[in-house]
Amino acid sequence: MEFRKCDDGYFQKAKDMYHEVVRDLKQTVNYPKWGAHHPSEEDLQSAQDRGELYICVEDGKVAGAVVLNEDPEGCYEAGDWKVDLDRGEYLVIHLLTAAVDFRGRGIGRYIVKKCIEKAEQEGYKAVRLDVVPGNKPAIDLYTSEGFTYAGTKDLLRDIKAVPLFELYEKNLK
Repeated sequence: MEFRKCDDGYFQKAKDMYHEVVRDLKQTVNYPKWGAHHPSEEDLQSAQDRGELYICVEDGKVAGAVVLNEDPEGCYEAGDWKVDLDRGEYLVIHLLTAAVDFRGRGIGRYIVKKCIEKAEQEGYKAVRLDVVPGNKPAIDLYTSEGFTYAGTKDLLRDIKAVPLFELYEKNLK
């Protein structure tokens, strides 16, 4: 398994993988409340262009992906964080998923560990994220990797279907 930045050679595969995940979520339990326009192709392309879209590759297939950056995309200042940090002092995990064909193989855990490792190597003080309330699989994954709850807050994203988000952090220093 290789964890790497997505490039033009893998972008179509990554985009197709996200679309397949969204189709699967619609037919099963859509814990993250993803839909036809989230994640959008434009958002994924923009993340790749900024060097923030990471993928797991196994045998030429995209097994999972994540967007990792310094942008909380909302009012993270509202969080009940254990350590007061400014933007730029922590990395934020977005859009983490495993490909449908790779579910149950620890891809999500592998990605989380790689995100933490990257944050440590680059001198960040924490890794933070937000989760749709009730997304038990994601919450269980993050808490099992040492993330702690930092409140349920309105991040001022103006998303009617998800007015509040649960915040989690893993402090590194």
